[in-house]
Amino acid sequence: MFKSTDTEATAIGEILKKEVWIRRFEDDLLMRGFSPRTIEGYLRELTRLLAFLSERGITKVSEVTKDCLAAYRTHLYYRTHRGKRAGLAAQANKLSAVKAFFHFLVRSDYLLVDPSKELTLPRTLKKLPSQLVTETEVERLLQTPDIALPLGLRETRLCNPHAQARGQRAPRPTHPGAYRAPLDPALSPAGD
Repeated sequence: MFKSTDTEATAIGEILKKEVWIRRFEDDLLMRGFSPRTIEGYLRELTRLLAFLSERGITKVSEVTKDCLAAYRTHLYYRTHRGKRAGLAAQANKLSAVKAFFHFLVRSDYLLVDPSKELTLPRTLKKLPSQLVTETEVERLLQTPDIALPLGLRETRLCNPHAQARGQRAPRPTHPGAYRAPLDPALSPAGD
């Protein structure tokens, strides 16, 4: 029977086998139901991370520290492609893959402590939709309800956020029962 010594086990454990980690991480992502495109992006970024770490002499995933990941984040910030830096959203996506990998390692008991726990993602700007409604379209929408009817008056108030933002109140009816929707006489209580 073959029995490995501690030095053999240490020598095997010190080698950062990219293919093994990539395959294990891919299996985990597949089992958790990630889309093929997300898996492809995460694996591509994991390959880049492992290359970055091996260039710096890190041979085991247990040697990765939060400082290593901070250096990788800085590397992503300054890395250029075709003369341009990656945007903040792209950097956040890449770092999300890194965080997902280390969460996987902790969840699977390969690591005891997650070095990516304190790794913060870049803040991304929230953009408005590219196709906003024009002012004339808003006016047309506001003119759509028939304000002569009680429900039309109510819809006008609901559709006018500018008046609501200014704290204006809805106009009061001039006659009693103006806001009451007409009821089916069969459902009306006696006396109405």
